[in-house]
Amino acid sequence: MEEHALTVGEALIWAFGELSAAGIPFSRDESEFLLMHVLDCTRSELFLNARRPLTPKESELLREAASRRAAREPAQYIFGEAEFRGRSFKVTPDVLIPRPETELLVEEARKEAPAFGGSGLTIIDLCTGSGCIAVSIALEMDCHVLASDISEKALEVAGENARRLEADKKVTFLKGDLFAPIPEKAKGRTHMLLTNPPYINWKDMAALAPEVKDFEPREALYGGTDGLDIIKKIIEEAPGWLVPGGLLLMEIGYDQGEAVRMLAEGTGRYGYIEILKDYAGIGRILKARSKD
Repeated sequence: MEEHALTVGEALIWAFGELSAAGIPFSRDESEFLLMHVLDCTRSELFLNARRPLTPKESELLREAASRRAAREPAQYIFGEAEFRGRSFKVTPDVLIPRPETELLVEEARKEAPAFGGSGLTIIDLCTGSGCIAVSIALEMDCHVLASDISEKALEVAGENARRLEADKKVTFLKGDLFAPIPEKAKGRTHMLLTNPPYINWKDMAALAPEVKDFEPREALYGGTDGLDIIKKIIEEAPGWLVPGGLLLMEIGYDQGEAVRMLAEGTGRYGYIEILKDYAGIGRILKARSKD
């Protein structure tokens, strides 16, 4: 960046050039995103204030952010936050960055809530990560959520998100592998089980974008050689935790729909099985109801 004070408009052009030269996809959008965070402003304010000079501090922050983004570090980790369901969640390299398709789990749970009376529900969230699912469910439904994760650091992030968004009284975070830390009293009494488990297979792991492969936690991504290791365990054990007619909602890989359907059918413990499509028309959510 030039030594003289760049205006907001000039800084935007500079950032675009840096990111474009580094091969960052959608460099224009990304450069706007960086500058919006550095200046703590909206996109429209960027252009309304295009002639305002950056302060030395703002120039320094932009230079650092652009350098890190050019090295393929996700912007969400650079600034420590990501949006989910219209709320800002803290994220660190210890947790996955929330994706838009994961919001479908929350949307479907809300649709199904009236079938269980709509209030006083018990919900389990496995592999909670940042807590984005658990916290969103707690804020948008009348329920209590039991959320587990094997990572202590991830649970620290999730706990902070729950406190920041004032959902901590409705979510209990538990450390352990999948169902292991869930209290026994929840067996047969859980209305819905939501999860975004590790499901990337060995082949796809190698082909992931650098932003994902080099920065996001491997243990939250890799689901074994075929990507189904964790998925199998959840499908097999979930019915024992659900009330009759209880619902399992699980995010799956883009090409796993048929395999996951067969796994659920093979247990003989689900009365209804469907693969829901995401916004791109890709089978992305297993929706399975335990037998009455």
